[in-house]
Amino acid sequence: MGKIVYRITILIGVFFIVSSALQAQVSLPPLERTITLDLSGSTIKEVLVKIEQEAAFSFAYRSSLIDKTSRLTRSYVSKTVREILDDIFQTTLGYKQKGNYVILRTRAKLNQREISIEGYFIDAKTKDKVPFVSIFDSVSLSSAVSDEYGYYLLKLNKKDSFNISTRKNGYQNKSIALSKIDGSQVVNIQVDPVELVDAIIKDTLTFMQKLKNIKLFKPSSKQEANLKNIVTPLFQNTQISLIPYVGTNRQLSARTTVDYSFNIFGGINGGVRKAEIGGLFNINWDSVSHFQVAGLFNTVGGPQKGLQLAGLANLNISSFDGVQVGGLINRAKSFNGIQVGGLVNNIADTSNGLQVAGLINMVNRTHRGVQVAGIINYAKKVEGVQIGFINLNDTINGVSIGFFNFSRKGYHQLEIAADEIFQSNISFKTGTHRFYNTFTAGYRFNDNLWMYGYGIGTSFKTSKKSRLFLDLQATNIQEADQVDYRAFNLLNKLTLSYDFKLFSKGSMAIGPSYNIFLIENSNTERGAKLTNITPYNFYSSTNKNNFNVQMWLGAYVALRFF
Repeated sequence: MGKIVYRITILIGVFFIVSSALQAQVSLPPLERTITLDLSGSTIKEVLVKIEQEAAFSFAYRSSLIDKTSRLTRSYVSKTVREILDDIFQTTLGYKQKGNYVILRTRAKLNQREISIEGYFIDAKTKDKVPFVSIFDSVSLSSAVSDEYGYYLLKLNKKDSFNISTRKNGYQNKSIALSKIDGSQVVNIQVDPVELVDAIIKDTLTFMQKLKNIKLFKPSSKQEANLKNIVTPLFQNTQISLIPYVGTNRQLSARTTVDYSFNIFGGINGGVRKAEIGGLFNINWDSVSHFQVAGLFNTVGGPQKGLQLAGLANLNISSFDGVQVGGLINRAKSFNGIQVGGLVNNIADTSNGLQVAGLINMVNRTHRGVQVAGIINYAKKVEGVQIGFINLNDTINGVSIGFFNFSRKGYHQLEIAADEIFQSNISFKTGTHRFYNTFTAGYRFNDNLWMYGYGIGTSFKTSKKSRLFLDLQATNIQEADQVDYRAFNLLNKLTLSYDFKLFSKGSMAIGPSYNIFLIENSNTERGAKLTNITPYNFYSSTNKNNFNVQMWLGAYVALRFF
């Protein structure tokens, strides 16, 4: 009984092993299924039947294609169906896979100026097929990539001899000299595995990260294989392209560096050493030098220097040195030179030089030079000048000039003050001691008046615990119960104050002020009320439009915190 159970268990195990092997075989395309045949004088038709039985698929063909008289005596051990058919028909027939069928047909004729080579890449050590190997003619850059089963088909323009190159990450580069090829020829190529050194692994990982960052054009699997395999760039003098990969450098354009590139609509290069012009766009995986212009956008993966112009955007994921002008956006990892963006300039690392943007300049680390923006300038650290409506930074060695300036490690104080007009004023000062903004509001209790205003100022250190402040401020005065924002009642004040520390987070400031008060409609009841709030004046004049101007010297005292 025990022996019977043992035998049944063995049979079940063998059944599952065989079933799994057959399932794996059937899941492959028919031409890639591996079989073993021993032919002893079999006709070609008989051979095809045996192949069908062994590889579990069916042939479809016209009987006139098959030689009915010749017999074959040979053996095939662990060969793919494609290899066996290539040996039998010697490239006289073509094969097309459709479902679980292989259709045999007359091979499509190449034109008189064209030849082709095809076959498998084979690992010289393991004898396994090697997928995604790049193969190309080093002169014409005609190229192909082996599929996931290691099969390749390379078409070439006919000439006397060829220097064929192969590239595969993890395998030794290979150069093959071919001559006197007419029509189609089967060439199986053995490639030798090599151990990748750390530097190559690091370079490849860096490049693939760069590839992911350039999101405007996603390469196909074969194009990506070329980018991975061809570590050392190829070189050509010129590329002319219609669209990416449709041009003189063909499928290898993304790994080819050229001196000159002319892209009718758009194109891809490994890099450009002198000049590139694109009707719509230019894409480069590596560096660009001297001159680049595109109707819509340029995107560059490596360092760039020179002049870069784009109707919409320049997108550089590495460094840029020179002049960069984008209709909307400029972006780079680091920058040196002049950068002009219609809307935004964005630097991921450091920037040196002049940045000009319609809306925003942004530098994630250090900017050295000048930032000019219509709305916002930002840099973590500024060594130079920011000019914009809003200027933001962490630290600055220089000056920010704008409506609102904020430096995290700069100058910001809350102030409570009084003067001869308003007994209660509160202000917020922000920026740096070289240039700061003041936002203020105040109230006059006895006349029920209030004011709001804005000012700018600067200060100079006079000792370890004291500074001299110079403030220019304009405030609009309103009656609390009759607010009319259209009324022009503007008090302009120039104040010189001496600030001295009382304690670590507080100080006191005192000083004189020069005042110019402009009062609209001074002949009205409201205007007359405002005319009389000044303690005295040394100048008072009313023009024919009832616009009154008063001037006087005043005093100012304040407590400042933080």
